Amino acid sequence: MRPPPPYWKRFEELAPGLLTATEAQDSAAALARYRSLTDPERTLLTTGQWPPAAAVWITTANGPSWLDHEEAATHPATRSVQRLP
Repeated sequence: MRPPPPYWKRFEELAPGLLTATEAQDSAAALARYRSLTDPERTLLTTGQWPPAAAVWITTANGPSWLDHEEAATHPATRSVQRLP
């Protein structure tokens, strides 16, 4: 296995800015951007009240996950969805 830096260089060539750190976004904006967030992801990437009003909560084998409402409309996991109050 190669050390990570050569991979990082290639990632930057293929998708400039991909590895650039970004500031945390409002929770609704972050969920709309990423389409789904796990609990660890949302603590790292969002600010403000969680979950956003239109978020759809699903249970996964690795813990809770939230889907953007547009993503939830077609996501197979929403067949047995539980919505947060």
